[in-house]
Amino acid sequence: MQKWYQEPWMWLVVGIPVATVIAGLSTVWIAVHQADSPVVSDYYRQGLAVNERIKSRRQAQKLGITAVIVFSDDSTQMRLHAPVRPNTVAMLLAHPTDKSRDHKMTLHYDAQSRLFVGPAIKATGRYYAQITAPGNDWLLSQEVFLSPGQPVEISAR
Repeated sequence: MQKWYQEPWMWLVVGIPVATVIAGLSTVWIAVHQADSPVVSDYYRQGLAVNERIKSRRQAQKLGITAVIVFSDDSTQMRLHAPVRPNTVAMLLAHPTDKSRDHKMTLHYDAQSRLFVGPAIKATGRYYAQITAPGNDWLLSQEVFLSPGQPVEISAR
């Protein structure tokens, strides 16, 4: 007769439930200590403002506003095509899954008043771009794929 710990069927009968309990506890630990933060912390308030964003997008479409953005090593440059030139433009580049990779900046016209210039950012890949002027009369919003030195066109659709 074999001792109980030498019996393979005993390890099969006891091992599977023990492994399941360990896997469950590990999952609980991961869920508690590695919890994802919501991309937008005030999602309820932003949900209520959907109609305002739709109205702002329609206004940009009606005005025919477009922007071309180029990200270089030393600056972010944007050429804005709009009937009225604002003094500053706010731009948000929101990463779809990682809030720490979001970039929010205010762009100002350069000395020649040709294009907006802002700080250089290191962003590549998929982002959601939002461009607006103070007063939020209009809003350009579009999913973009960023690559250093490559121009990105954002238009009202």
